[in-house]
Amino acid sequence: MTTGNEPVRMSWLLNVIGAAGLKRMRDAGIFTIGLDQASSVVLGMLGSAVKLDGVSQVMPLTKIVPYLLKSLKTGQRQPAI
Repeated sequence: MTTGNEPVRMSWLLNVIGAAGLKRMRDAGIFTIGLDQASSVVLGMLGSAVKLDGVSQVMPLTKIVPYLLKSLKTGQRQPAI
């Protein structure tokens, strides 16, 4: 039997799983980048990941690719943008 709340539950579950996965990656020493709230249509998983301290750096969409390219070019993680 369905209640009509299944899409909400599934969205919540995906947010929790995604945030927890990002947190585990960060805890393992992987640098994680999250899209800032102003650039996000729905904060969802990122908001949950930030609350869990699973995001190393939050930045606008327009800054992510330049940041990654500069990091790859220099071989070093760049300061926050």
